[in-house]
Amino acid sequence: MHGHSSHHPLAIEVHRCRLILYGRGDPINDYEGIGAHVSLRSDVGCLYFVTPSLPGGALRRVEIVPMRLRHFRLERADDEARRCVTRLHNEGDEALGTKVVPARGGGLALQRTRAPAP
Repeated sequence: MHGHSSHHPLAIEVHRCRLILYGRGDPINDYEGIGAHVSLRSDVGCLYFVTPSLPGGALRRVEIVPMRLRHFRLERADDEARRCVTRLHNEGDEALGTKVVPARGGGLALQRTRAPAP
């Protein structure tokens, strides 16, 4: 399920082995040049790669690739932007039973922190 599309990456929930994205952020937007609002950065968005188990479609894996928008072009996020995305996810994810951790290639992987609901 996909919730509203906030302009910033937000927490992720897994409910009954199904993914709920509360906010993906904007990989491409027209806010370039607008400064950060508190700890939110308008130049940082994410690409989400979801792998379901088949048959049935239960969630198997989620890889998050933080991206940075610069001059209306996407580029891989630098360390500071990756930390920003990690913090944004993990601030809300803990209450939802998930967290993101570094993955190979500079991406992030979603991990469950509690057992799935029946």
